[in-house]
Amino acid sequence: LSDCHIELAQRGVSFEPTYVPPDHPEDFPNLTCEIEDAVRIESPMLGVELLYYEGSPTNPLASCEMAHALADTIEDVKPFGVDTLYHIGTYNCRAISGTNEISQHGYANAIDIFGFGFTDGTYYSLEDDWEHDTTSFDTEGGEFLYDSSRRWYDEYIWNIILTPNYNVGHDNHFHVDLTPSSHYIGVTDGRYWGPAPYAD
Repeated sequence: LSDCHIELAQRGVSFEPTYVPPDHPEDFPNLTCEIEDAVRIESPMLGVELLYYEGSPTNPLASCEMAHALADTIEDVKPFGVDTLYHIGTYNCRAISGTNEISQHGYANAIDIFGFGFTDGTYYSLEDDWEHDTTSFDTEGGEFLYDSSRRWYDEYIWNIILTPNYNVGHDNHFHVDLTPSSHYIGVTDGRYWGPAPYAD
């Protein structure tokens, strides 16, 4: 086990170390998708169920570093009563749209978050509850989603947080990833929150 694996276990996260062989995006055979310290996260994670957006159970594939960031995310929202995190996926060996660079999904360093379930039965999804282009909210769901994404940014949990404000392609999820600052140009301090600086 790597030091990252040991630290993840010490946090109480259940996971299984795994190996995913290097792969190549279909249209870019010269690019390589690789996962550093790959793990299968076992649900629930720190007491929060990890479900696919339509409700089926998942054990997401992630880099160990991404698993830590997801654990940080869960520790952030759990005090609000969150008991379920719904997502659209993690690993996907592909290039960033319109570029010849591997998407952070190709390193399992990203997850697309669809919504949250709460212990009282409340459910908020980005598709139904995100309020576009505002900081004055009409609903508790809109405020929760906005405030959560801002906290993840302020607390340096994720390097990139793409919100539904960008385009129709992101209208139903937060794309969050661990893009190193050297992977793009013109974003202050290598961090970004809000509309995408690129199409992912």
